[in-house]
Amino acid sequence: MVCTANEKDNYELLKQVALANKANQEAIMTWKGRVSFVTFSTSTKLAIENLEQHYNIEYTYDRFQDKTLFVCTRQLRKGIMDGNNIEDNKPSYYGGLRLSDGIYTRGPWQAIDEYARPNLIFKKRDDSAHSDFSIDYIPFRYFNVQQMDTFSRMMFFYEHMKGQSAIGKKVTRRNNIVSFDNILTSSESGVVTSIGKYEFDLSRGGNPILVEVIVPDEWHYKSENTFELINNIWVPKTVYVESKSLQNGKVVDISRVKIDWKEQQLNMEIDPQVFDLEKIGVQQGDRVIDRRTNVEYRYDESLKLPGVAKPGRFWTTAAVLGMGGAALLIALLVLWLRRRKRRRADHAMA
Repeated sequence: MVCTANEKDNYELLKQVALANKANQEAIMTWKGRVSFVTFSTSTKLAIENLEQHYNIEYTYDRFQDKTLFVCTRQLRKGIMDGNNIEDNKPSYYGGLRLSDGIYTRGPWQAIDEYARPNLIFKKRDDSAHSDFSIDYIPFRYFNVQQMDTFSRMMFFYEHMKGQSAIGKKVTRRNNIVSFDNILTSSESGVVTSIGKYEFDLSRGGNPILVEVIVPDEWHYKSENTFELINNIWVPKTVYVESKSLQNGKVVDISRVKIDWKEQQLNMEIDPQVFDLEKIGVQQGDRVIDRRTNVEYRYDESLKLPGVAKPGRFWTTAAVLGMGGAALLIALLVLWLRRRKRRRADHAMA
């Protein structure tokens, strides 16, 4: 298949989208906001029916420090689980601090239950592992396409839109809206295996306003987004996502999320103390589990971040046992040397 001149011009639109999206995101130096995050789910497999959960999420991001702190408060949960009607309006909390080399998470927990304090978990950072329905909040997720970076994704298609790779792909433009259709078929049977439709608004930072992916008889995903202009940067205003899983033509699982930004500020000064772990409820002596190194220790608030243990501050279980073992060995060695010295003295006297 040979691309026509007109098709090549249209493919250039993918590059425009990619560059506009990247420039818009990179203009964000700092970002604070508060969102309403409401999920709805029904699952035959999990015995869940019309489960509705309401969250309030507050977040702060700083590009220079490469840190994002978020605190999520669940305000309501109601629906049917395992055949039982539930309705819980007691607040519960979940928080996290995302760093360049990992992420701390804590919760969920309820403030009324201080005796069941959750551990602080430190694990490897993997932003791509979180879905649109996750409260492990990543504000930049909504600039992207199905957890995939828009710039990298569109540039990949732009660079491979030739020969056989262009089959099933179509790029068009209507005013400021760039549409990209991507239909995949089986190389053996020719049967359609996936249908993707993407729409980006060049007048709004090259951001995705529609993403729809269909895997026939298996899965249907749709995301619709709106954006608003703040400080000459386009940021999300509303997001609505629906995901359906099918078996034998019937829907067996369905999940929806509706996100509304209530407050947003961009490129303002950020107090470094905003990123203290105390902001997500961590207290002196709380148990810390580092899943990257399989080490456990206790949090010392005077250090703020327990990423690197300092002598006299964090005593891990392994360290305490190690020091105890070393002390025992030293004591045995001293005792042996004393006995040896005494024996030599006895021999000399004889």
